[in-house]
Amino acid sequence: MISRISLTVLAAILICNISAAIADPPVSASVSGVKNVGWAPGNCEVASFGQLVIQRDPTITPAEVVVRAGVCTQAAWVGSGKNRVLVDHPRFLNMGKRVDAARLFGLGYAVAWKPVGGKPYGIAKQADSLTTFNTTDEAVKRIKELLAAGTPVQVHVDTAELPFYGGNHGSHFVVVHGYDATSIYYCENGFSNGENENVNLSWADFISAWTGIAHVDPKYPGNECFMLWLTTDPVRLDNDWILAWLSRDIKMTNKSKSPTGPDAIRAAAEMIRNGADGDTVFNSWLRSIHANWRSYMIGFLDSAGHSDMAERFEQACEIWESINSTLNPDWSTVCDQMDEAADIEEEVEAELLGLVEDFEPVCLCSPEDGANLDTLEDCTFRWAQMPEVSKTVLQIAMDGDFANRRSTGTLTPDKYKWFVPMAKKDWFKVLSKDDNNRLLSWRVIGQGKDAGMVSIGRTLSWDIQQMVSEAPDSGRSLAEGELLTFTFGSPWIAEKPCVVISTTGDFNDKKSRIIIKPKSDQTSASFTKSTLSTLKKKDDGDKVVYWRAEDAYAKKTMVEPSEPRSLQLP
Repeated sequence: MISRISLTVLAAILICNISAAIADPPVSASVSGVKNVGWAPGNCEVASFGQLVIQRDPTITPAEVVVRAGVCTQAAWVGSGKNRVLVDHPRFLNMGKRVDAARLFGLGYAVAWKPVGGKPYGIAKQADSLTTFNTTDEAVKRIKELLAAGTPVQVHVDTAELPFYGGNHGSHFVVVHGYDATSIYYCENGFSNGENENVNLSWADFISAWTGIAHVDPKYPGNECFMLWLTTDPVRLDNDWILAWLSRDIKMTNKSKSPTGPDAIRAAAEMIRNGADGDTVFNSWLRSIHANWRSYMIGFLDSAGHSDMAERFEQACEIWESINSTLNPDWSTVCDQMDEAADIEEEVEAELLGLVEDFEPVCLCSPEDGANLDTLEDCTFRWAQMPEVSKTVLQIAMDGDFANRRSTGTLTPDKYKWFVPMAKKDWFKVLSKDDNNRLLSWRVIGQGKDAGMVSIGRTLSWDIQQMVSEAPDSGRSLAEGELLTFTFGSPWIAEKPCVVISTTGDFNDKKSRIIIKPKSDQTSASFTKSTLSTLKKKDDGDKVVYWRAEDAYAKKTMVEPSEPRSLQLP
């Protein structure tokens, strides 16, 4: 993107600083493509997140989302003592299901909320950005801005204010996709397949639900005005790589104090046999989750070419469905069924573990190989890594040779993150190593215990980054006392744009040139009579000078100067 900068050349000038007014959001907005198709009931966190993903890429299926969220294969034994329960994910209380799905789709996402005593949980810690609001009005303005820009938003709300829930309090996630002066419009999920995609809720009821959730859901204290939105499109990684990741995740999380996967299912069954209340350990909602959501794995395995595993996993799903369909369970029988389902899932898991050996431990997501980065702005390197890989860094080689330390830069992602957003300072570290071919290679390597792990590399290009002369035109003659304005275009990466005037046309000759620096906001500048006098003294007598726009940090930014233009002095 080229920005415009003006420099006013005068004997004297009045400089006015004008603050650009930020426009208010429009009175209404609507985003298309948010659908309520294919989602089982009971897991609104995953379903509404999946609605965001599919709105970005309608070719993605609910099964692809659910599998990546881990709720088809995972299980966890959480809590303590007699209060332990069998849930569908080891990071159940940390919103880890959405984190896993986002990572395995190579997605960027942002989170915003209004804290009232709570702390950001996992989904926020893994986000590209986290915004905190001081007031509800700020949150309302932000959600309007996003919707006006065509971005649907996942929100966390109290069901007491929503239709369909009879005034009962509860935790719920939905996608807001529109608003007008009186209402917001959201898409339900789960219990009304293909329907209720455009539910009308007054602003007053929505705000009450949006702020009230902080006092309803004890898992997320201090959480008001929670909102999440996607910032990039999803990337489809190889299905077998995803399956290998899921099996490794079960194996890795099972090393924790509480068992996960099939071991968690067996532990829950054993506790019930030893006298624990079955309806507490494995209540009706959790039984429905296992019955309704694990079945997504069947179609995914089949589409990935693993029909034998799909058939066996279907046997486990039939067991879960049988457990769920019984109104008054015989817990002795249920415990035997849980063990049987765990055995089948463990067999499938063992086969999936065999896929790991055939895949790289790190899979690059974006930018894709051969992509052009254009102006270098808004570039984020993203990858996915197997659960056992703990420490990775991004390597960028400006000549394609990662062994050449002089041309290679290393950037470290924030803790637990699988991406590096490139700020100007990050580009400065590597652009100065460029060999002028405007190509770079990137890869991810392991460190510490993961040293020696190297991903496959990708090669990218970018456009010439050059200043652009706009006005005055070349050959312009100046009248005595004339007001003169220089304007030029500046690429995003430019750090210190300026105008350079040379009396000879040799811009490398420091003795024959002067530099005009913009103000700190880089919008305007001027020089005085004394500066103009200096320019005339440097003139070689022909009263012709030359000007161009430069970046004073060109050695770091690789920004090329604009084409020079001539001026006739009075």
